[in-house]
Amino acid sequence: MIADQDAGETAVPGRGDLVACAGTDAVNRTERIMCGTGAVDSAAAAQGVALAGGRAAVLLGATATHPLVISGRGTGAWISHCCRAEVGDRSPFAFEILARDAQQAVDHCLVAHHLASRIGRPGQCAVDPETAEELSLLRLPSGTDGLPEGVAAAETDVLVAARESFAAIGEWTGRPCLPVERAGPEPARYVIVAAGAAWARGCAAARRLVEEGVDCAVIGLALLNPTPTDELQNAIGDAVAVTVLDPHGAVPGQVHLTNLIRAAIAGRGERPVHGLVSLPRTTQVLADALRQTFGLEGASSPTPVVESPTTGVSIGAVPAGDWSESLLLEAAARRAEVDGDMHLARLHLEGISAITTGGMGDTKAGLDVLVAAHHSLLDQQIVAHLRDGAVVLILSESPAGGPPPALVGDVHTALKQAGALLLWQPARDSGPVDDETQLTYHAGGVLACADRITESLPGVDATREVSATLTAGAASVTALSEVAPGQVASSGPRVVDEAGGEPDSEWVEALRRFHVAGTGGVTGADPIRGLPLRPWLLEPLLAAQSQPATYPVVVRDGRLSPFVEAAGAAVENHESQLLGPHLTGLAEAMAARSGTGSRRRLVEALDESRTDFAAGLDLGPAAATTLTIELDSLREVQSGDAVVLGLGRETLVELLALAAARARDERTSASHEEIKHLVRRLEERLQIDAEFDNARRDPEELSAAFGGGAQLDVHSLAGQLTVRRGSESLSETRRHRIDASLNHLRRFLQAHEERQPAVVLLHPHIIDAEELPEGVAAVAHNGGMDAAAGYFEAAARQMIDLFRALRTARLEVEDAYLPEHDAMLARLDWQALSQEELALVPSIFVLETADRVLSHALSALSTLLRSGRPLHLIILDSSAAMDSAGDPATLATSHPDLGTLAMAHRDALVLQTSLVQPGHLYDGLTRLAASPRTSVAVIAVPEWDGAVEPWVQLTAAHQARETPCYLYDPDAGSTWAQRFDLSPNPDIDEPWPRLVLQAEDATGKTVERQEVITFAHAAALAPRCRHAFRVIPAEAWGPEQLPIVEYLDLAPPDRMRRIPYLWVVTNEGRLARAVMTRAMAHACADRLQQWLTLQELGGHRSESARRAATEARDLVAAEAQTQPDVPAQSHSVELGRGRADVTGEIVERLARALLTPDGENWPQILAEGGKVVEPTPPTGHADVEEEKLVEEGFIDSPMCTTCHDCINVNPRMFQYDSNKQALLADPTAGTFAELVKAAEACPARCIHPGAPRDGDSTATPALVKRARKFN
Repeated sequence: MIADQDAGETAVPGRGDLVACAGTDAVNRTERIMCGTGAVDSAAAAQGVALAGGRAAVLLGATATHPLVISGRGTGAWISHCCRAEVGDRSPFAFEILARDAQQAVDHCLVAHHLASRIGRPGQCAVDPETAEELSLLRLPSGTDGLPEGVAAAETDVLVAARESFAAIGEWTGRPCLPVERAGPEPARYVIVAAGAAWARGCAAARRLVEEGVDCAVIGLALLNPTPTDELQNAIGDAVAVTVLDPHGAVPGQVHLTNLIRAAIAGRGERPVHGLVSLPRTTQVLADALRQTFGLEGASSPTPVVESPTTGVSIGAVPAGDWSESLLLEAAARRAEVDGDMHLARLHLEGISAITTGGMGDTKAGLDVLVAAHHSLLDQQIVAHLRDGAVVLILSESPAGGPPPALVGDVHTALKQAGALLLWQPARDSGPVDDETQLTYHAGGVLACADRITESLPGVDATREVSATLTAGAASVTALSEVAPGQVASSGPRVVDEAGGEPDSEWVEALRRFHVAGTGGVTGADPIRGLPLRPWLLEPLLAAQSQPATYPVVVRDGRLSPFVEAAGAAVENHESQLLGPHLTGLAEAMAARSGTGSRRRLVEALDESRTDFAAGLDLGPAAATTLTIELDSLREVQSGDAVVLGLGRETLVELLALAAARARDERTSASHEEIKHLVRRLEERLQIDAEFDNARRDPEELSAAFGGGAQLDVHSLAGQLTVRRGSESLSETRRHRIDASLNHLRRFLQAHEERQPAVVLLHPHIIDAEELPEGVAAVAHNGGMDAAAGYFEAAARQMIDLFRALRTARLEVEDAYLPEHDAMLARLDWQALSQEELALVPSIFVLETADRVLSHALSALSTLLRSGRPLHLIILDSSAAMDSAGDPATLATSHPDLGTLAMAHRDALVLQTSLVQPGHLYDGLTRLAASPRTSVAVIAVPEWDGAVEPWVQLTAAHQARETPCYLYDPDAGSTWAQRFDLSPNPDIDEPWPRLVLQAEDATGKTVERQEVITFAHAAALAPRCRHAFRVIPAEAWGPEQLPIVEYLDLAPPDRMRRIPYLWVVTNEGRLARAVMTRAMAHACADRLQQWLTLQELGGHRSESARRAATEARDLVAAEAQTQPDVPAQSHSVELGRGRADVTGEIVERLARALLTPDGENWPQILAEGGKVVEPTPPTGHADVEEEKLVEEGFIDSPMCTTCHDCINVNPRMFQYDSNKQALLADPTAGTFAELVKAAEACPARCIHPGAPRDGDSTATPALVKRARKFN
């Protein structure tokens, strides 16, 4: 498949670089080289690029979010890529090309662009699914320089232009590139025709037939439309029989290759053309099938095929993911440059990215080589995948000569028992390089390990050129010295490195390029790309051995609380209090046994966990006895129906089931009691009717009533008796109506006693129906949002008979049923149901993922929100857990906030929450299940198999404003302040949460830093986002680098020459700077704007309130200026009274202004009201006493808008009171200059500096003069 260029071969300009990758990746990488930003995800976008004169292509595997909009010849030249299995309309395209393998798919990209530019029309390139998925060794174009260019619209005959384009690209790449190719004897009596991936199958079968003595050739068709008839006819020649391998011939919407070949050779003599649609798996069976289609009798004895021995090397890397696969494929490509063609295949191992190279090998026998991005990733489960004598390579951040990796005892023992050879690769110690160079360095280490298996060193062939980086990587691998079992490398103190002056120009240029373009700037200080960073602010989370006290949770009597809180209340009265301080340990023991998140009875969970818990305390006999007594006491006070849940994959559905059951019980209890009451009343009515039936007036009944022997004419008496009012028997129609109603009501009560599901959950095959909790019925459906309305209609229709029976029963017990009620009840549908009746219909929930909604279901979301039906949508937002953040293009765009989009529909109940906030989640789901409104819940979920613990991911995302929690309930009131609740978020009045952290400087002195958590801190935990960060050594620190929060405070023009960073903790325990790309900084700014918008909606940091306060303050100042000055002696007496009066009136007017919708008539409202009467000033001496009007500084706290500006100046001098309004806490904690600075910054002008304190050196005459206007 790959034939390397000989040393003396003339260079071919389009030969390209050798890589190993899947077919889809090969096509898309080629298109990005060809088109740059013109490689897009939709046909409409590609058409727009082409119409503007750019080169464009729709990437392979892109989700079609827009229909094709193609008409006429003026639509531009662009290319669409698709899998052959996809059914679609191909008519708009001027041509269609099908590739047999990944290398030909790359070449077809070049052909297609050349051809499209020549004819000025779009075309389509296709591959088979197996070609798109399989790994291959191939060459990508290194650029477009020298690529033959077509002349736009110079050729109108597509077939003529296609022949010229194939020839031009074949010459440029040096690889055969033909619309029709042929292999085998010429001429041949029998011909096999194939296209796409079937070409390889046809070639193998043709070789087998030739070995059996059959004169057979194989023809491959690359150009499907227009059909190259002349080439096909020449290739087939005078063959007496033709068989077409046509596995897609039975698929609607696909090119039927058999019909195409028949049409092409029509008129060239009669010969049979057969089509094989179902291709046998083995070559021999396929050859036998071909013999039959050719009309040949029994097969000849085939010559035994002796497979040449091949040596396959299986290589794995941890952690599993994009970085590990890139490393393995880079190593495979570099080995192919040395050893030539080789087979590649993926191995599927849990938690490991793995491939085989060099031969087929045994893909199930284990790994020959294992690469670990960090020694902490090795555990006994990973070691179990190694073959005996395998090589383990550990990548290190330490330079050569530094401390080697240290393994924990059990892992070290397991590796030794497996006979593994332990090696490690130190970090590169050179300056900044690009990502490819760094990857090649590590690939050299991988090849050095593979050499231990195959005994063929890379680079031994002198005729082959191996890069210096690859050689250096191979040479750097060192044997790992013995490490005593149990020895773990010390983390060391956290030392704050100091920058050593200005960085050199190489660093400055490298970091600027990385910030703008996201490339380069890699050094040995940068951790392996497959690993998450450790932001300093999140270090307490990352260092924790278990999740905080949030989980496990206890649900009892419809209420949820953390287990630690619930158990703490139960044991607080114990005399010994031995259990109380260790409740967190008990919670950890319980959480360890509830990893999936499924519910368990609390008493059972306590029984299962108490042994592990007690064993970890190492108590003496007396203390152990006391602990047992307290555990028994704790168990006894727990109610039997209390359940406990941990954090896991099943937690959400479990909480949904519990919340829906709670909502159902709360909203239907009154209805059930009413139905029971109606059943009793109707049964009594039927019983009374039976007792006073007309049968009571029968002569025999009268005779029995009078003793049987009385001399009475009972027949005449029976005829003379009249019917008393109330005793008239029910008519047959009415009795039937009551009986029918009773049957419906009884069936409903019986179903309720059997606890029918409270929730019907429509989901796109993302949950296990076998693991659903009690109370949930699952329906698998890929279009749940579209299907939900119909499902609800059917469910409500099935219960309409119940509601008719219920309404009928209400009328019958009051003897109020009238004939006209028949028509009214017949017209009853769900829209006429009351809220109490709707509450009896099972809750219909739809489970979706954020990426599915954003990619192709936004229209369905809007339709559902506008449906008016009580449907409830749950969106699992793993993009909030940084899935989408891994795409550089996505980072540079605004975050698609599905919660805000749902609120824009106004009438929907919207919940946004996180699994790490179980109380908010549970209460919110209960609100949803009980609401008659359409509702949406956007719930942050983690990457369960990620490199970071799920609860750490969720906690970091919540703290970093990535997944803010809120509830929007239109039924809560008529104003936003009533409808919108933002309370469950940290530091709700601040732009970002703030923390004070400690570190040690170079002298060992403890230093404090106040830091804020931003979106970048949470993103740094995701390996997918590692491309957006570079950890740089101290010598690269420079003055143009700013903490990300300071960067965001700058105006956009001022950010141009600045590079933001955050503090991370290295494996050696040192603080280091991690600079970030401009796209990541944009993402932080976008999340900040999103949070500020939510603050405005929730009434926090309101800009409207700030403006109103400013206007009020200006109004007071204007009023004061209209009055004469007052000497200090008189003014000071009445200052307090006057200030109180002014403040009271202004606050009253401000409150009225804020309660006015949209701030209408604020100036009039603020200006109206009575005037504050200032004391009449006596004349004289005003200028002498002017500076003594206010002796001490103070703050008009009621005027404070909580802008935080003064707190930023000096948090010890200025603090907030219980109303979150500023006060002057300690005037001595700061300087007069800080007091004046805060007064000047205050938007409400409520800070009065007063007179400076004695001895304050900052109180210059100029500063005192500046302070006067605020006094």
